[in-house]
Amino acid sequence: MSRREEEFTRIIQENHSGLRYFIQSLGVNAAWVDDVAQDAFLIAYRKWDGASLIENPGAWLRAIARNLVLNETAKLNRRQRLLD
Repeated sequence: MSRREEEFTRIIQENHSGLRYFIQSLGVNAAWVDDVAQDAFLIAYRKWDGASLIENPGAWLRAIARNLVLNETAKLNRRQRLLD
């Protein structure tokens, strides 16, 4: 395992539970919390090369998760307006 992967694995281990609780606090259906967390970790992993200067990875992951939830909520609202 590369140093990059080891560091990212450590970040996941340190933040997984807290990120799941944060996502749930945003009102996400409990059945979707793990999916949103996984998507947040995937996005973070793709951007990890440029993230080496991040002082608070937990806050960065929460911001990613918040944006995912907001984007999904906006999509659902648009879809509902079209159906109405």
